[in-house]
Amino acid sequence: MKGILEILNDMKMYDVIVQGYPSMFQLLFTKQDRVYNYREFVKCNRGLFTKLQERLLEKRVMLDEYNSEAWYKSAPHNRSDLEQTLEAFQASLPLLSASSSRKLRKKA
Repeated sequence: MKGILEILNDMKMYDVIVQGYPSMFQLLFTKQDRVYNYREFVKCNRGLFTKLQERLLEKRVMLDEYNSEAWYKSAPHNRSDLEQTLEAFQASLPLLSASSSRKLRKKA
């Protein structure tokens, strides 16, 4: 989560939240401060997530195709896996056209 937030801030990507716990979290493209339920979830830009998921898959990083599913980090994931994921994530962001309007915050 920390690495993703740092990349998003460095690239000035806004209108996106990262919420959850370090081993199980979500990345949601939204202007909302937090997403608690399905009504709030459907307001998120799921199309933008799909673009991100496709770009990451091209870079050999697999996310669940549904934005409602969490991202998982587990014991078998080593430092190299995490670095590869962050590099792929950073390389994929310029291909997205997210609008910017506010600073990111970690949502615990």
